[in-house]
Amino acid sequence: MRISVKNIVFACLGTVSVFLGAQAAQAQSNTTDPAFCDQYAGYLRRTVTQAIQMNPRCLDWDRGVHDVYQMHYDWCLRNPRDSVAGAADHVRDLVIQCTGDWFEPSPLQTVAPPPAPAPAYAAPQGRWQFSGGRGICEAELWDNSKPEFFGNLLRLELWDGKIRLISSYTGGIGATTFVSVNGQQFPLSWDSESDTIFSYVDMPLIQAMKSGNQIDLGFDNPVLRYTLSGSSAAIDQMLQCAGMGAPKPKPAPAASKGPKVIYGSCKLIVDGVQYVNMPANCPIWMDTDGTFWINTDRENYLGDFFAEISPFGDGTAGGHWNAERGATHAQAPLGEGFRLGKNGCWSNARATVCAAR
Repeated sequence: MRISVKNIVFACLGTVSVFLGAQAAQAQSNTTDPAFCDQYAGYLRRTVTQAIQMNPRCLDWDRGVHDVYQMHYDWCLRNPRDSVAGAADHVRDLVIQCTGDWFEPSPLQTVAPPPAPAPAYAAPQGRWQFSGGRGICEAELWDNSKPEFFGNLLRLELWDGKIRLISSYTGGIGATTFVSVNGQQFPLSWDSESDTIFSYVDMPLIQAMKSGNQIDLGFDNPVLRYTLSGSSAAIDQMLQCAGMGAPKPKPAPAASKGPKVIYGSCKLIVDGVQYVNMPANCPIWMDTDGTFWINTDRENYLGDFFAEISPFGDGTAGGHWNAERGATHAQAPLGEGFRLGKNGCWSNARATVCAAR
């Protein structure tokens, strides 16, 4: 009886799926162990090697379809059993697609323990840092609240005068998203490179990242949101490393009359909750009568939250703010009785609004 390479592939898939399913059912916990991972990694190495012989296009590094035993083994040890069982099904489905044949569903679906409820997403973590060398200048963030190879790295890379935004999330290959920073949106198209995705970016996004609090990559996944803590200093160092200098906001036109925009620090606290805290690069719109707005230039940029203070000429002032994230009008009153204190901060019983050059 003639046994084809394809039959060998599917036989391996069925045998190992049964083994992994039995292991998962018998386990007292959802943790993996060396024996479990040795069987899993050995299965992937044999199966993918055979599949590639049938169709070389089965090799897909971005989706984990490769025959490197140690990479599969190490990944298995770092992940729970149900995730590893899911990976077996994932490889099975991809092998079916690239070999052009069908294979019976894995028994793992019936014997594996039910998946645990999705955990609450952790708040973005980490702080941006600069790194440079070999002619490449970078500002990067490692966020340990995110899984490895699923967005735990976000990097700006400047080389040969071009800037790329790089993510270790590989689910967005070929996608076009609207990256959001403090209410501003920037369309980006994502390509793949090794185990990352990337998109070329322009200076408007860089400027927004320097002054923002959080960046969302736009994949409709709450995991893919990142803090921008430390981004301003790290980006400045990256630009200086490449000989481009630090970008500076456009100076307001020299005029003796009329409103103007300056950039400095600003803060907004309402009912004990801090909504804006920008130590630098905050747009502050100022009128000649002392009225000022924070976190907006009232023309091209409007932050998620912003506020307005209007002095009455007697040492006190009244204030308004937009009250809801993304609302475009300062329609909500903050009350009257604001008085100027230290560091450019106006305060009353309810709120504090600060603006300083």
